[in-house]
Amino acid sequence: MSFHELVNAAAGRLGLDGGVGPDTQALEVQFQEGDPVRIEHLESRRQLSLAGLIGFYPPQAQQASLFETLLHAHTYGLMTDGCMFATDPDAGKIILFKTLSVDDLDADRLVQAVQDFRLVQRTWKRAYADGRLLTEPASGTAGAVPMGDLA
Repeated sequence: MSFHELVNAAAGRLGLDGGVGPDTQALEVQFQEGDPVRIEHLESRRQLSLAGLIGFYPPQAQQASLFETLLHAHTYGLMTDGCMFATDPDAGKIILFKTLSVDDLDADRLVQAVQDFRLVQRTWKRAYADGRLLTEPASGTAGAVPMGDLA
């Protein structure tokens, strides 16, 4: 199934009125609350990526601690449901993303993957907004991760 066929098969459940055309390589799924999830087709690899904003860079003095926390959290994908963190240094953005094989997806799996990703994105975005990822614990290691929120 091609990328646009996959997206069109799931369009109604993703809130995409009218679907997408055969040349579409990226789109955003907007939810009632919060930031959208971007779906991008990596055609040469037969993959798609899901991506969403977590927040913007904190002040310089807090960046090392935050980045250490995020790197620790996505070790083996255990605290991120297989998602990873990235940055957009030019825009100062912290992004969560996940890459999936198009060949492993049908419409139901795509919808479930977007819903699961959205849950992880909201959890980490809320933890960042609440300041839980910027807290320096007494042990000197990176801030607390929102494990309980993902359970």
